[in-house]
Amino acid sequence: MNLGSAVEPKLNNSTMVKGRNLTNGLPVTMEVTAKDVRDALRDSLSAIIEMVRATLEVTPPELASDIMERESS
Repeated sequence: MNLGSAVEPKLNNSTMVKGRNLTNGLPVTMEVTAKDVRDALRDSLSAIIEMVRATLEVTPPELASDIMERESS
């Protein structure tokens, strides 16, 4: 949670994580950087952005205007 970001952070923080190596099933501890997390989130974020964009394209102008007003306040 602390490393996740949709934009490039000013610092490339990292943390140690524990998990299982999927190749051999053994436990492993490794360092994960903010860039690693951002790269892992990229496809999901792109899909979300595309769906929001597609939804706004079919949204009536009055409703889109209301959404923009609420977002900026």
